[in-house]
Amino acid sequence: SITGLYFTRINKLDSAQWAFLKAVEEAEKSDNKYALGRAYGDVAATVFKIGDIQKSIEYDRKAVAVTRQLTDKAGIALMAAKMINLSSAYVTVFESTGNKKYLDSAKIIAEESVIAAKKGEDIKSILESYGILSKYYLVNRDYIQSNIYSDSIIAKHIPGFTNYTIYIAYYNKSVAAREKNDIVIAAKFADSSQKYAALFNAQAETKSLELVYQVNRLLNNTNSSLVALERMTMLKD
Repeated sequence: SITGLYFTRINKLDSAQWAFLKAVEEAEKSDNKYALGRAYGDVAATVFKIGDIQKSIEYDRKAVAVTRQLTDKAGIALMAAKMINLSSAYVTVFESTGNKKYLDSAKIIAEESVIAAKKGEDIKSILESYGILSKYYLVNRDYIQSNIYSDSIIAKHIPGFTNYTIYIAYYNKSVAAREKNDIVIAAKFADSSQKYAALFNAQAETKSLELVYQVNRLLNNTNSSLVALERMTMLKD
């Protein structure tokens, strides 16, 4: 597993996949379900980065299935995390296909993940589940429910630990405000989303910057929209 993480960090994903599959083999031999759930999840995350979403979903499902057999707090927390990975993969498929059945599946799994994460006392998994549920209601134009989940993320934010989830929360709140034609509020939330996305990683920041660019164009804030566009282009390059 550590070897796989090393190859992941230096972006040799084929080698990382090989190492994580070896971890799967060893976990199966020793009948270590906790290690097996982790290894399945590591394979899923790696093939997801390579671009094989369907294979990622296959291994995420295996990870969830095996971690369902764990009953201790750490095992339940691991199950919640693997459910989030599966739910997120379904969201990705929805975003690429527009097929809402995948978003519906993501919602069902995220709701189950919330229950497990609370039992496992895993705040990160709870908030990540809230982010998926906020996205679900946003797509379905239930902006009140979407904002309830986003506000819960913001209220429980732990600086330096949940920067990813709070960036998602502000992003969803910005989109909801834009859809309601509250463009000034949308711009405010977009700025907050960018702030936390920048603390998380550059890839996340490009998504927030695109939103900053869009809402500032609607407000005719030429300078702000141009600055966002230039930084977004630089980061993508």
